[in-house]
Amino acid sequence: MQRISKYKTALVYARAWLDAAIDDKKDDFIMEEVRLLKDSLNRDADKWTLLATPQNDNKDILIFVDDFAKRVGFSNVTTETLKLIALNRRFDILELIIEDFIHLYYQHKRIVEVHVDTVIALSVQQEKLLQDILEKKLKSSVLIHYHLRPEVLGGLAVRFGSFLIDDTLANKINHINQLMLNHAG
Repeated sequence: MQRISKYKTALVYARAWLDAAIDDKKDDFIMEEVRLLKDSLNRDADKWTLLATPQNDNKDILIFVDDFAKRVGFSNVTTETLKLIALNRRFDILELIIEDFIHLYYQHKRIVEVHVDTVIALSVQQEKLLQDILEKKLKSSVLIHYHLRPEVLGGLAVRFGSFLIDDTLANKINHINQLMLNHAG
C-alpha cells in the first residue's frame, strides 16, 4: 500500500475545506474561523495534541469538536470539516491543514504572500512604502510577513513565491568574500 505524505493529505483537506467555503459563499467568514482555530491551536496546543493521540475514542473527539464549534460559533462548513478530520484521525496534521487553507485562500483572493527578513522593525512609513512598491511590481494585493533576523546584519531579504530579492548586508559580504576567494586562487 502506497503511503501518501502528510503534506499532500493536509493539502487535500485544505482544498476541500476552501471549496466548501466558496460553494457556501462564506470564504471570508470561514477564513476568520480558521484564524480563530489557529489561535486556539497555538494557545491550547496540549489539548489539541491530546486529541490526535490514537487512544482517544472518536465519539469523545466528536463531542469535543461539537462543543468547541458551538462555543466559538463556527459555521456548519468548519464544524463538519473538523468532524471529518477527527473521524479520519487527522488531528495530528490539523496545523498543516490550517496553514494550507490560509495559503489557498490567499491564492483564491489573488493576494501575494511576501516574507521580509530585516534586522530591525521597519517604521510605519517604510512598511507602507514597501507595500506600495510590491503591489505595483506584482500587480496584486500583498500581505507582508515581517521576520526579524539579526543574521541579515542590515538591508532586506524579500521572498514571494519562488523569488528572492536579497539586498542584505550579509549577502553583500558573502558576495565580496566569494570574489576575493575567486581572485586569490
